[in-house]
Amino acid sequence: MNNLFAYGTLMYEDEEPSFSIDLDKYLVETKKGEVRGDLYVVEGFPFLDPEGNGKVEGKLFILSDIDRVLSKYDKIEGAEESQPFFERRVMEVELKDGSEVDAYCYVGGESLRKCFGKPEYKVDASCWDDIKGRWE
Repeated sequence: MNNLFAYGTLMYEDEEPSFSIDLDKYLVETKKGEVRGDLYVVEGFPFLDPEGNGKVEGKLFILSDIDRVLSKYDKIEGAEESQPFFERRVMEVELKDGSEVDAYCYVGGESLRKCFGKPEYKVDASCWDDIKGRWE
């Protein structure tokens, strides 16, 4: 599988220099899609509760070297820590044409789970594009 789904700051690598891994070097194609879950924000960073009942929009990146990209993003997202902020999961992505594909996705990890279900962190939108200006 060569797919990575991003729904928050990772969609905007060019705007977030600290996240930059030169994704363009590995990018084959980008498609719009959505995953099941609810969107939350803590300290300006979005995260996904994959057990939520909503839908969260984002981008599917089809990559030429998924292992290299995941290795770098695992470090950025803290996925290798004992109580990670984010963890990598395989999720089903529904594309705009109605087809479905599996993709890796970084979701709220151990350190963020305490926020799941709390209305003060839950976002009233399905797309980070619609609300990211509130935290910039």
